[in-house]
Amino acid sequence: MSDLQKNYLELQKKYALPSFEELHRSFELSSIDAAGNILREICKKMDSKFDEIINLLQGILQPETTIRDLHECRVFTEKNKTQAFSLYRKLMALRREASLLSLDSEEKKEAAYINASFVEWQGMKQQLQDIVIKIRDSWKKEISVKEELGYLG
Repeated sequence: MSDLQKNYLELQKKYALPSFEELHRSFELSSIDAAGNILREICKKMDSKFDEIINLLQGILQPETTIRDLHECRVFTEKNKTQAFSLYRKLMALRREASLLSLDSEEKKEAAYINASFVEWQGMKQQLQDIVIKIRDSWKKEISVKEELGYLG
């Protein structure tokens, strides 16, 4: 067991946090300095993951004029986009909570954020995986370059 895991275990007991392994699987905690503020760093890792997914959803909901965005957004129906926006809203709320926490940080608030955000993340993870699979699969299908790029000239 690493020093990071030992230090986290103490905080886990104190604040009834999720297991280190569960958090690590989703938020890649191994690069956190065991001597630093572990909870603050976990909050940052979570915020970073939420930002990554928000950017992915942004391309579906409001595509830029890039080949990637224009191609990927085409595989989503309006119903799919409504569901994606619901996830986007939840993730943005978590990000803004993290922003607020960064302005007024204390251990108890960080622990509460980790607990609440992890529960929220677990509740949306399957839907997010379904979206990413749909995007990934869109690239596996044969398409006509002329159809895909025709608007360019």
